[in-house]
Amino acid sequence: MVKIAEDERDDLINQYFQLDKAIKQLNRRLYQLHFRHYAQSFYTRIEPTDEYTLQTKSYRIDEEVAIYLDASMLIEKRIANLKKKQRYFNDYLVTISPEAQECLFKRYLGKLDVTVNDQLIQALYEELLEIEDAICFMNGRIPELRFRGNDSENLSFEDMLNILGV
Repeated sequence: MVKIAEDERDDLINQYFQLDKAIKQLNRRLYQLHFRHYAQSFYTRIEPTDEYTLQTKSYRIDEEVAIYLDASMLIEKRIANLKKKQRYFNDYLVTISPEAQECLFKRYLGKLDVTVNDQLIQALYEELLEIEDAICFMNGRIPELRFRGNDSENLSFEDMLNILGV
């Protein structure tokens, strides 16, 4: 159980250290979406079919534009959310000591086997969970209820059922 929690914690921390890469990837995807949309022919044309006949094809503006705009807005919203996460993450990193920052960067960006104080990693993880909750609230969603080990003595029976999803 502890190993799973540590893996989740490390996965979330790795995601935050890779936010810049994720933003660049989404910007490339948005560019490709724009390129594919505007590279197609908007003219009515005649195309052969499988039955050796000709069929008129045209650009369906009502369908194609709606699909294009939906996809474009989803990607732009995701980029905006990732930029918010990155800003809050960087704001937190400024508050810790330069030595701690260096250890975290070596461990999560450099992929070096550096020993880092477990309290530092736990504090970082708690901050990332707060950022995740804040982004959920900003988007009008209720964040998922998380169980934290140090909260176990204060939980009521109803809270335990909520955590288990019963």
